[in-house]
Amino acid sequence: MNLHHQFYREYYRKLDPSHPESEKRKGLVKKYNQSRFSVINKRITEATLDKAAPANYLFDHPGFGPSLKKFRLQTTYPGLVCGTGYPHETGSADDEFKIGFYFDQTTGLPTIPGSSIKGTLRASFPRFEMINQKSKEHKSTKQAKADLITRCAATITENTTLKSWSKAGEKKANERLKWVNLLEHQIFDGLDPNLGKKRISPSKIDTCLAAQIAVSPGSQKPFLGTDYITPHGKEIWEEPTPILFLKVLPQVTFEFSFLLFDTIVSGIEFTAKHKRNLFRLLLLISGVGAKTNVGYGRLVDPKVSSKEWEKELEKIFPELSGDPDYTSDTAKEQPEDFVQDNKDSIEESPQPKAYTPTERDYKHASSLNNPRRGPKVTAKVYRVEREKVTYELLIKGLNDSKAKFVTVTQLTGTLPTEGTYGKIQISSYQSKKAKAHQFKLMGKFEPFQ
Repeated sequence: MNLHHQFYREYYRKLDPSHPESEKRKGLVKKYNQSRFSVINKRITEATLDKAAPANYLFDHPGFGPSLKKFRLQTTYPGLVCGTGYPHETGSADDEFKIGFYFDQTTGLPTIPGSSIKGTLRASFPRFEMINQKSKEHKSTKQAKADLITRCAATITENTTLKSWSKAGEKKANERLKWVNLLEHQIFDGLDPNLGKKRISPSKIDTCLAAQIAVSPGSQKPFLGTDYITPHGKEIWEEPTPILFLKVLPQVTFEFSFLLFDTIVSGIEFTAKHKRNLFRLLLLISGVGAKTNVGYGRLVDPKVSSKEWEKELEKIFPELSGDPDYTSDTAKEQPEDFVQDNKDSIEESPQPKAYTPTERDYKHASSLNNPRRGPKVTAKVYRVEREKVTYELLIKGLNDSKAKFVTVTQLTGTLPTEGTYGKIQISSYQSKKAKAHQFKLMGKFEPFQ
């Protein structure tokens, strides 16, 4: 089954495009289209890799030779979205996917185009910031990006020059920026860093290939799911209109492939393997695809545990581990007594007392049938994993015990402590079926003191 064909062709093949004037006829047309969309939606979201993926479709052609470099990364909650700019809406029914999605036409599988990967990687380099070039903000952004690339490269190559630049702060800012600019020209523009603007042979230019799903033999696990965005209008109390879209589910592994070649930039050797490891770090840090600012497209290395990843980050950003050579600028600028007083206040802050929920803390599901104002319910911080926080809502009367667990992405502020109880507001409650419940949250978690 080719999912590209199902999503863009079969989806509309038997659609009734008529717009009758009769309200009764309109209702019948909408009902028919809705049933049609529901069938295709179910077919797409229930597809498994053992049936949807053709055999041996990954980039394993021997003609690529040793220049082919790969690594595998895995999606996290809430998933991955790619191709949202493609049109995919008729307005014929509520259950229609209203946002496009990118499928490879040949394999029919979700694919991250090489151009998207290249754009994501280049966005981490300083030359990408081309707006208002004369402003101080532009210069500081360029230097910050050059600092990031230099730190990653120093960790990967163990080069003493790069290590000294990464520790030198503002003193070596110009050297870092110059070196990173030359590396960027070589990778993305195909310009020889040692011969000015002379172009490299086309057969030696670094290339980003499309990232494809890594199929496990006999995998019968679905890999696509649905989600909603609810854009609000100008009026504060205006009812939002949910927009249904398709996404790649969490814990789906993608194989990223590149054609990479060794190079020397200002006397510093940067091999194809170094480039591959640099690209891996940048994708882990920035994510890929659409809606990354709200958590989509975030990736993890399935072979690396969260503790091992924290150690990798500490090598790139030693200030996170308390390395005295990387004392923060704020601490350097403040008087010694101010810093010491601040540390003492943190050490002496009392820990929150353990809270034991009572029967009064629980709400019954039947009392939440129409929570337009968003009632607050008692919740427990069930799990904290990086920026993902899972709350356990104290709601009884649910037929599905999993419905009380809600995971959200918190990109700002201090993450709550596991096991803490508090109040959190429900933004919407849906009952698609009589026995199915779905909760969404809004606002901040307010822990009990």
